[in-house]
Amino acid sequence: MPQFWISGGRCTWLLTRQWGLLFLSPPEVKVGEGGMDYRTYIRELDKLDPGLPLIIEHLRSDDDYRAAAKYLRQVEQETAD
Repeated sequence: MPQFWISGGRCTWLLTRQWGLLFLSPPEVKVGEGGMDYRTYIRELDKLDPGLPLIIEHLRSDDDYRAAAKYLRQVEQETAD
């Protein structure tokens, strides 16, 4: 039986919608603007490995990356409390 493991969490932020068809490229939105439950996502990743990295990608500017990282750090802090 093959073994699988998780080496990182991918943070491609998707707009949550119900699609009638399989959509391979759903629209991406900035961190915190979609329907993703980051508190649960971070909490569950932390159970797998507290040092697991999250990858932030597909943003348009350095400011967007800084804002995403700030948001995720805030969510992580709230989750740790």
